[in-house]
Amino acid sequence: MGSSGTIRAAAEIAHQMGLVENGVTLNALETLIDEMIEARRIDNLDLPGLSSDRAPVFPGGIAILVEIMSNLSIDRMDVNDGSLREGLLYDMFGRMHHHDPRERSVRAMQQRYHVDEEQARRVEATVLALLDRVEQQWRLDDEQFRPLLRWAAMLHEVGLDIAHARYHEHGGYLLANADMPGFGHLEQRLLATLVAYHRRKLDGMSLDEVPERWRTPLFRLIVLLRLAVLLNRTRSPVELPDMGMVCATERLEVLLPRAWYAENPLTQADLGQEQAWLQTRGFDLGLGTLAAVLEVSAS
Repeated sequence: MGSSGTIRAAAEIAHQMGLVENGVTLNALETLIDEMIEARRIDNLDLPGLSSDRAPVFPGGIAILVEIMSNLSIDRMDVNDGSLREGLLYDMFGRMHHHDPRERSVRAMQQRYHVDEEQARRVEATVLALLDRVEQQWRLDDEQFRPLLRWAAMLHEVGLDIAHARYHEHGGYLLANADMPGFGHLEQRLLATLVAYHRRKLDGMSLDEVPERWRTPLFRLIVLLRLAVLLNRTRSPVELPDMGMVCATERLEVLLPRAWYAENPLTQADLGQEQAWLQTRGFDLGLGTLAAVLEVSAS
């Protein structure tokens, strides 16, 4: 599918010349190139339907289009009447009226890859509750962070439709390369990175592909998402208990009721493993009990 001025003009000219009925073909474009070579100068170019405003940029646009189609082995291309500016206006209009196209893209990905929406909602609720507790201290109160973290929670299991093993990596790849209307390139890269590193080891993690100003907040969002996924590992509909959190620059302490640890020994073990994985990145995860905090306060 092609869009914007040069491609639309090429389709119209090829149609008027009787080269194609609809769209553009590689053969038709080669014929247009022959016509332009024969004209030698823009002033001599006389193609049906070519406006004087379009003529100066038309040869360069056609040269690029032919190379793209040749290298991608595209023999025929349909034409869309929209272009970049219409897409931007559509996106802006949707956000102004609270119909964010990014929400539709995320929902579509959930459906296409058969995401367990109940589990996604549990992780979403937990990770947003964690964010509420640390956003001021960790400077995560920018309006971009909350929706990004929310979408990552909604899509963290998208890779399971490919395979269970290393599904986080599959999910990251899908999100990095999927067609997701409404998402800018950077937004999509950040979302893919969150999902790719939401579990397992972090010693191979690289954030070099994102701008430097994003690296610290992105890592902190990754920590929150990893914790939310771990705390919901049982996939139980039972709500998690109240928890406390104490954070510093490279440290986060999670405080849970002593009884909850006793009732969830496997989750406690996973949290212990998470401590070791985060430590490889120079981050200290502490695990405490609310009872201990109450005892200290009382004394």
